[in-house]
Amino acid sequence: MIPKRTFTRYRATLLIVSTLALSSCGNQPEEPSENDNRTSQEAARNPVDTVKLLRSDFQKELISNGRLEALQKAQLRFRVSEVLAEVHVKNGDLVKKGQLLASLQSHNLQNTLAKASVAVEKATIEFQDVLISQGYKVADSASIPTAQYRNALVRSGLADARLQLNEAQRNFRNRHLRAPFSGTVANITKKAYDAVASSEDFCTLLNDEKYQVRFEVMESELGEITTGKTIEVFPLAGGEYTGTISEINPTVNENGLVTIRGLVANTQGKLMDGMNVNLHIRNRVPGQLVIPKSALVLRQNREVVFTLRNDSVAWWNYVTTSQENSNSYAVTDGLKEGEIIITSGNLNLAHESIVFVEPENAL
Repeated sequence: MIPKRTFTRYRATLLIVSTLALSSCGNQPEEPSENDNRTSQEAARNPVDTVKLLRSDFQKELISNGRLEALQKAQLRFRVSEVLAEVHVKNGDLVKKGQLLASLQSHNLQNTLAKASVAVEKATIEFQDVLISQGYKVADSASIPTAQYRNALVRSGLADARLQLNEAQRNFRNRHLRAPFSGTVANITKKAYDAVASSEDFCTLLNDEKYQVRFEVMESELGEITTGKTIEVFPLAGGEYTGTISEINPTVNENGLVTIRGLVANTQGKLMDGMNVNLHIRNRVPGQLVIPKSALVLRQNREVVFTLRNDSVAWWNYVTTSQENSNSYAVTDGLKEGEIIITSGNLNLAHESIVFVEPENAL
């Protein structure tokens, strides 16, 4: 059994030790709570970009696919079958109107021309003999009746000989193939010493300063199409060109489509006949709440846009969009003008997520 005096001292000692311990704990820095750590980590994981939502013009787009056609195009042929002597150009060459493209060997053509000339001389002598035999003076041809004169031409063979001579002269002149207009040469497959038939194309000549683009739109989209309207043309091979609508075919085909044609200047010199292109036709719709496409995400198969509240909280908003173009949406319900919307870093956000706004994009 502990004596009363000893017990009292023992209890006093415990009180002093307890007091010192409590005092020591009160002077220690407080450890961060689990919630504080989670909040800090979550903010660090969710950096976002933002923008203030304002009303502006929405560029409504009509998008279609089309094909380029040379505005001026000719399949060039020699008018006589012969062997090629020289080819003066190659595919892709730019040529001027009247420029020499290719030539045929002339030996056979010269022989044919010489024979035709001799045939005319022989027929002329025979023609004179026929007239003299009928009592007419050749020198006084004006006094010969027309019927008799024609009869003498046919009987002597002079009429036919003259036709043959004209054809031989024309073929000799046409041994040279020249450009009927300025343009680019294409589709040459022959070379010197190859035979060329008058029934086959030697080359194609394209006027590539301007192209016609042909495309189709739905009947319901005709209200957005007018002649003279600007079109943006994007070849699949790259580049961007601007043109205008030149023609609207006033018929609707069995698929409910209308054929449209436009004109596009080959400003960069890279357009080609038959090239496939995408076309954009824009119409301005004023006074819309326009958001970038990156601001819209899908949640539960519905369209959602996150707005920023209290500078750090992502707020979930269901929205309704009315129109779409290649980079933005027009919102008709779910957002208000002046709200701060989150435009990036929103793919994995949940309602009331803590976010960190990138300093250069903070509003």
